[in-house]
Amino acid sequence: MKYKLLLVALPIAVLSNGCDINEPAAPVWDVSVTAPIANKEYLISDVLEGESDNLFHYNDGTNKGVLYYTDSYKIDKITFGDKLKIDGFSESIIERIGGLKIESDTVQGNVGSAELGLNPSAGIAVPPVKDKKVSSDLSEPGNFLQARFRSGSFDLVIRNNFTDDVDITVSNISLVNSDDGNVIASYNGNVTIPASQSVSVSDLKINTEIYVKNRLKIEAVLSTSGSGGKVVAVPEYFLTLTAITKNLEVSEATAKFPEQDFLSLNGSIKIGDNNEKISKAVIKLGSLDLKLTNITELNAEIRYRFPDIKTADGKVFEGAAVIAGGQSQKLLDNKSLAGFSVEAENAQLEELNYTIDYKIVSDNQYKTIRSGDYAKAEFEFSELTFEEFEGFILPFEFEPERTSFAFDIEKNKIDFEKLLLSNPALSIRLNSTANIKFLIAGKLKLYMPDGTVKNFNLNDATLSSVLITPSTERIYLNGDSVSAFIKNLDDIPDSAAIELSTMVNPDFEYVSVKSTDDIDGELEAEIPLDFGIQYAEYSDSIDIELSNDDRDLLRDIKYLEANLNVENGLPINISFTGRLYDAAGNFLTYFPPAEFQDTVITIQPAETDGNGYAVLPAETHVKVIVDGAASAKIADAAYMKVRLRFGTASADKPVKIRSTDTIRIKAFGVSEYKIEPGNN
Repeated sequence: MKYKLLLVALPIAVLSNGCDINEPAAPVWDVSVTAPIANKEYLISDVLEGESDNLFHYNDGTNKGVLYYTDSYKIDKITFGDKLKIDGFSESIIERIGGLKIESDTVQGNVGSAELGLNPSAGIAVPPVKDKKVSSDLSEPGNFLQARFRSGSFDLVIRNNFTDDVDITVSNISLVNSDDGNVIASYNGNVTIPASQSVSVSDLKINTEIYVKNRLKIEAVLSTSGSGGKVVAVPEYFLTLTAITKNLEVSEATAKFPEQDFLSLNGSIKIGDNNEKISKAVIKLGSLDLKLTNITELNAEIRYRFPDIKTADGKVFEGAAVIAGGQSQKLLDNKSLAGFSVEAENAQLEELNYTIDYKIVSDNQYKTIRSGDYAKAEFEFSELTFEEFEGFILPFEFEPERTSFAFDIEKNKIDFEKLLLSNPALSIRLNSTANIKFLIAGKLKLYMPDGTVKNFNLNDATLSSVLITPSTERIYLNGDSVSAFIKNLDDIPDSAAIELSTMVNPDFEYVSVKSTDDIDGELEAEIPLDFGIQYAEYSDSIDIELSNDDRDLLRDIKYLEANLNVENGLPINISFTGRLYDAAGNFLTYFPPAEFQDTVITIQPAETDGNGYAVLPAETHVKVIVDGAASAKIADAAYMKVRLRFGTASADKPVKIRSTDTIRIKAFGVSEYKIEPGNN
């Protein structure tokens, strides 16, 4: 890229043929004949800008009129693709069971008249009784075999089965386990029950410190008023006790458990390990495993729900399953989340919320629960790749992307040993379809003809900035660094490549990006023809368009004065070498011919001012007398190959080429001969 300007700007010694034969003024004995070979004035703006789509001149400013080269090279597009990622994350939670409800039971027992020393009869006078301890076994409850209650109570209904005149007073009532005597509940007051009536004692609290068995009895102290000498009927059971349990909740039990919600796992799973946050994201790739373990004997219907995750049709991600007691089950096995979205209701999500509810599937069988029973949930999200992402995502990098491009250079026409460019303006324009910042680094690589590679590092030392923001229009390569790099080149590259590494979102900021977003741009150059150069060579082929008459004349004469006149309006030294070839490509002679003149002719540069501009053209005149043989070779020439070796007075002192600079080149031959009388 940097050298194309030279190839366009420096072919300043191009020789084009004009035909301007000076006719003799009048027939005299001594005749002078001029045969023009080339006669041309070049205005650099016409020649250079007209020959190149990349060469222009400044219209104003301090460089007004100075030619400059400009070109651009597309940098291959970098698409975000699968770079929007969050590493996989997992979580597990254990929740121990709390209280479970069981249905109420009604149990009943009777105190026989024998406890009072009475035999059932048609009638006797019942004596009074004072503080008699009595007990009665109760029927077995139907809903539990044993239980430790977290809460519950029972109501006690006491019925006096005497039909006449005998009142019963009951005190110090206790409900106890039959086998160990542990008190389940008690009432320390007293109640009096008239004949043929019932009295209730309500809300006797169940002791939560003991196991309640299913073999129960009631113990109490009672007194009777007696019948006052009156003959009354004596029932078989003078007292009936009925206990009605209510609001039972157990922490451990062997019982029949009715359908109920008995366990709920509510929590959240941290997204990633690096403080990522999501406002809204659409998942492109990813999966979820959900394993549940039921360490109870209870069959359970499970319902899971992720309120922050929506399915592809916009519904909350949820589901259900049944897990048998004591079993583990993978409810979600590598469940694809493609097309699902994550949406925060308010602020950004750092965690994904979930609920997992367990509901007993009742089978009316006795099941045992223990205080250590639990349920466990294990979540494992794979790496998530996003189609769209809004939130805080970790910086991510692209591996070096390589863009290759060839120079449009006719390498056979120019060569040099040393080159200095003054104020080269090379820039990189990078754009992203996402509103996002990114860092760049890389290399500009030049592939040389000898197989070597010259690297120009792109970093914070050589770039105006390595941080690209949405407002960055372009970044510039440091001009001094570029000049120093070019100065060390001794040939024109075959091709070049730019390698760029990119880190997106380097400051870990809130971003809004899509997988289809990309970064693209151009490498652009604007280089004034303000340079210093040593030993640069330019080669070209110029058609020779002598007329047939001129060619015949040059074949007939015995000598020729070969002339080369150059008015150099460029601030550049030129060494001119011309070679003539026939139509078959056979070398004929140098111009001017080498037998009579050094083959290399030095053309001085124009005089310059302190700013490097040409102010006074330099004139060079070469005149050589050649013989008829050399003249005949010139007559046979079809084209001239010219080699121009050029350079500034100092490769380290730049000069400037303006669009108004000119070169005038005139190549011609002059001959004199006598016309003998009588010859036509």
